[in-house]
Amino acid sequence: MVAAAVLLSGGLDSTIALHHALSRRHDFYAQIAAWSLMYGQDNADAELAAAGACAKRNGVPWLTLSLADAVARVTAAPSPGLSPAYRPSRNLLMLSVVASHAAARFVDHRIDIFVGCCAADAAGFPDCRPGFLLAAGHALGLGLVRDVNVVAPLVDRTKSQGIDGVRDMPGALRDVARSWSCYRAGPKPCGVCTPCVLRREAFSAQNIADESHFAGMTGGDGPTVKEMSA
Repeated sequence: MVAAAVLLSGGLDSTIALHHALSRRHDFYAQIAAWSLMYGQDNADAELAAAGACAKRNGVPWLTLSLADAVARVTAAPSPGLSPAYRPSRNLLMLSVVASHAAARFVDHRIDIFVGCCAADAAGFPDCRPGFLLAAGHALGLGLVRDVNVVAPLVDRTKSQGIDGVRDMPGALRDVARSWSCYRAGPKPCGVCTPCVLRREAFSAQNIADESHFAGMTGGDGPTVKEMSA
């Protein structure tokens, strides 16, 4: 049996990744669950609101996990070529934590971990590149003594191509429009950070209206593990 564990940030790319998993819910994946991680990101409230609402609309069990101080915030200028938003080992930590919880939840299943890494991220985020994702899945499989694959449906696609790829999946465009991409905290997307700009370009190319808004506070970081039933 195979199960899908989706790393669902609530953003555009991870929402698309979720729908790729959902597209095989009945013919391939015996179970699907989604996890969102809190690591001190400025936009945590907006991201979690979007992720939770998306999971609920699609009948997917959703859990939130706190990494507290596990992910470092870089205060100095990043290395040449890296994005200012880069956090050292963030994706490796997230994949490890989700793999741990998925292994406990999906006993005796092969695990596919879905992530929203896309081609546009590869230059500025080394932990979004195909080589890293392949190696991470291999290492996790060795540690868990079972088959683990890291699945990144957008790893060779632009954000616009990613949206186009889920156009015919039920509910996908609705969820894409309600996802949250802005890196900054606030009741509305700032419109000027890199994710906002890339989002606007992708939505414009696909002629989709952006419905993202701050749906409400989550109440802070909350407990270490919290599950919302589908």
